[in-house]
Amino acid sequence: MAEGSGKTAASQPRKAAGVLDDDKEFHQFVGRMAQASTPDQYADDQLWNLQRTAAGRRSASVIQSCRGKNGRGLDISCFCREACRPDYSKLAACVRAYQEDSSRCREEGEQLTRCVRNEWKQFLFLASPEFSDVDLAKPERTLTF
Repeated sequence: MAEGSGKTAASQPRKAAGVLDDDKEFHQFVGRMAQASTPDQYADDQLWNLQRTAAGRRSASVIQSCRGKNGRGLDISCFCREACRPDYSKLAACVRAYQEDSSRCREEGEQLTRCVRNEWKQFLFLASPEFSDVDLAKPERTLTF
């Protein structure tokens, strides 16, 4: 606080809690999501796996279009909007309707965070290599000492 401003921390207006602040784990999830969103985190075959299905191509497209300004990070707002458009729109409409009391939008916030988690999990599963029963039955080479 600057000297002579006449305001103390106690007299500052308190920032209202955001709708998504109720879900503390979501903030951690988003942090991990942002860290794991750069293409260099994935092998070429994982990125190729995304091209094999329509859902994979959609996931890859959303992540590609939601790159941050520097091209490396993920714009989480963009991801929420693009991957979960219906839930994002419902939450936005609710917050606009209840500007004075956004706590009335908890259900919409929960729906959005659930959707974001599910979309990210789907992306990870689609990028993951597939194993057939034959692959699982093959014994791995082991080193003997």
